[in-house]
Amino acid sequence: MTPPPGYVLIRPETLVALQKAVEAALGARAADCLVAGGLAGGAKATASLDLPKDERVRRLLEAGREIGWGDFALERLTPTELIVSVGDSPFARVYGRAGAPVCHLTRGVLQALASTVLEAPVAVEETACAAVGAERCRFETRADRRADAALLRGVLHIGIVVDDLEQSLREWQRVFGVSVGDRWQSDVGVKVAFLDVAGTRLELVEYTGPIVERFGPVLARREGVHHVCFAVDDLDAALGAVRARGLRVVPGFPLEGAHGRIAFLEPEPTTGLVTELCQPRGPA
Repeated sequence: MTPPPGYVLIRPETLVALQKAVEAALGARAADCLVAGGLAGGAKATASLDLPKDERVRRLLEAGREIGWGDFALERLTPTELIVSVGDSPFARVYGRAGAPVCHLTRGVLQALASTVLEAPVAVEETACAAVGAERCRFETRADRRADAALLRGVLHIGIVVDDLEQSLREWQRVFGVSVGDRWQSDVGVKVAFLDVAGTRLELVEYTGPIVERFGPVLARREGVHHVCFAVDDLDAALGAVRARGLRVVPGFPLEGAHGRIAFLEPEPTTGLVTELCQPRGPA
């Protein structure tokens, strides 16, 4: 059997075994990782389809059938909604009986498609799954037009990585006369101190643990300006919106940070900026 150009043949048993290994390692975060994989593949596939919206949907669903991902059927397409069902999903069939939907790769592909067709950040939910006992897997996608509003509330701080936190604080105080504000130390391998400079908050960060081993190279230690942290009203909603817009969340997040729940995004491709989003515990 020869796969279509740009595809490789991988048995569903291999992918499901990988999925179960990721679930064993990451627990609830595994679904996000698998959806991210589907998003990447779906974005690549949809980028090659310079077609009207309805034809783009039809062609991608045909491709899903051709590569053996199941019997894709379009149930509804409106300016704000895309609903697709999949019969004989190999992921659900091979996974076996489950307590929750398992077709996360398919969900990611459909999210990539929906975000381009509906032209808005979208949330995709697998509302029925053969692994849970449904006849067909069903994916419902609705555009969140509220997400067209500003996502970011403002800059919380600028993160600067230093080699020695105490020495750096002494230098900032000696040279600029600034006072040290909150301090915080995390069990994930950082200790930080905040400086307030005429209303601008700087976060000095010293790495004390194996950050790269836990979170990957995006957060690799490098002295100097490292990231910009923005406040958001709802971190989960914000992460859903940025994923729909093509950005990826660093695996291992969200976590509790110094001032609330935080997540880091992989660098934005045009600027290389590392972005932190934070849902503050109190007023930002």
